[in-house]
Amino acid sequence: FAVCGTNSGKRKRRYAMPKKRRNKPARLPNRTIWGLEDILAESLQARATLQKAIERAERAQDVPMMILLSRLNNNVASIHAKAAQARRGEYS
Repeated sequence: FAVCGTNSGKRKRRYAMPKKRRNKPARLPNRTIWGLEDILAESLQARATLQKAIERAERAQDVPMMILLSRLNNNVASIHAKAAQARRGEYS
């Protein structure tokens, strides 16, 4: 059964649109991961040691030393935060 004026028997080909690819972040190399894990572990140890030193300076009422140790503690905390972001792949 054919209708006049149509393409009898021919089908129009429909092409599927390509699927959009998600921008998946690349996985970090193993050595980079291990290095970041080492930085995280060392920074946690350093923060604990600095906290003990700050407590000693407070007991000795050494204000200039407390200030310096607090600044150093803040710097170590910043390094730890940046290493944690990099480990999660969020730091660029």
